[in-house]
Amino acid sequence: MNTQAAPDYFELSDYTAVLRRRWRRIVALALVGAALATVYVFLGPKTYTATVLVQVNALPNDANAVGGRTGGPVNMDNEAQSVRSLAVAKLVKKSLGSPLSADDISNNIHVSVPPNSTFLQITCGASSAVGAKNCANAVGAAYLDYRRTTIVRLLGDGIKAQQNAAKTLRAKIVKIKILLLTLRHHNRNQLAGSPTQVADELQI
Repeated sequence: MNTQAAPDYFELSDYTAVLRRRWRRIVALALVGAALATVYVFLGPKTYTATVLVQVNALPNDANAVGGRTGGPVNMDNEAQSVRSLAVAKLVKKSLGSPLSADDISNNIHVSVPPNSTFLQITCGASSAVGAKNCANAVGAAYLDYRRTTIVRLLGDGIKAQQNAAKTLRAKIVKIKILLLTLRHHNRNQLAGSPTQVADELQI
């Protein structure tokens, strides 16, 4: 019995012979693939994105970490997290009248920070170009409103703390004045400018 070993390699003519035998099937598959791709381009769901650029100015409580990832006086990582917070998402939902939940809106918001800058690039996606533009603008406006509210709350807390401190000082002044008048009444012979009197007046 005579057997012939199969070659360990194929020549180019072997490949071209396979292509010649099955060219109809190859062309048909290519045409089907092109047709499906064309149909998907025209009928498939489209997602448009829009981006707004927001510059962030420093607040009294905005202390960036030394050697942090972002430069400047503002901790931009914290600000980027604020943009995607549920508080901002709720404002966006109210502004757009969106049926989506605050979580879904937050997940649709993407924020990037150019290196060593105080700018936020806020991107929002939608099924139409107008929807994406409205979403991005709404997110930018909602973030600014949220930050403005934070500033007002911060200033209000600071003013309240100063008012409480002033109230405490006024009470202390009244107490020391009463003490001085009491000492003068009981010590009529006390000389003006005595150490006790000077100490009490210095406290006032």
